[in-house]
Amino acid sequence: MYKFEEYINSNVLNATNIAKIMTNNISRYFDNEELLYNLRLIIAELMVNGVEHGNKCDCNKKVYLCVEIEKNKKIAIRVKDQGNGIECDSEKYTLDIDKTYGRGLFIVKKLTDKLIINKNEIVAELYL
Repeated sequence: MYKFEEYINSNVLNATNIAKIMTNNISRYFDNEELLYNLRLIIAELMVNGVEHGNKCDCNKKVYLCVEIEKNKKIAIRVKDQGNGIECDSEKYTLDIDKTYGRGLFIVKKLTDKLIINKNEIVAELYL
């Protein structure tokens, strides 16, 4: 099993950079460009959401990222911020084009096999 954990300060640039770094690390284990692209997008969307919506861009707060890879089984991406969290049933999560928010979680839901939202922690799973 491969596990990567990181805490970043709440900054959008940090969030996008950690997505790039993480994808580069994961590329040692997978030779699938589409999977790597999707992972980078998922990580970036979840991290930016944690920074912007969870921590309200308060650079004194942190966003936690953990990626676990179970060989030939699944990839689990866990993101937790220091905000109050959201009340959301990920099974019923849909995109409302009239709203200016929610697109990130909609994208993540479409790219993953399972999305768990528990207040200020989100877990996205992809089955291999």
